Amino acid sequence: MIFTTTTFLDQSNEDASGMYDLAPTTDPRQSLSIAVGGSSYQVDLYYNTVAELWMATVTDVSNSTVLCSSFALQYGRLAMGNWNTRVALAVVDYSANRIGPLTLNDMGSRCSVYIIDKSAYPAVWPSLTT
Repeated sequence: MIFTTTTFLDQSNEDASGMYDLAPTTDPRQSLSIAVGGSSYQVDLYYNTVAELWMATVTDVSNSTVLCSSFALQYGRLAMGNWNTRVALAVVDYSANRIGPLTLNDMGSRCSVYIIDKSAYPAVWPSLTT
């Protein structure tokens, strides 16, 4: 099952307290760092020119663990939503298009990437809090 952004927002009652904007730019290769729940994460975003899509590699820097590698980012689908990880990624499209980043210039202008602290949402991910 694909864990969708809509499912997450419905189950969390649209509570954004555990979501953090990574504020990416249009740079085709970028490395963003953030601390979430006492752990440090590095999110490497890059634009795949062959597939014409944005991809992400997420590393838990606190224990040097790669959580996902070259994950294709899509609007409406949570990256790592069903995985046994503390965090997930969500693409947000600020325009009326709601189609996600398709071109290099969409990221950082029309679209952004959020990291979600799953432990902030026990109703959605109860296994992380029990």
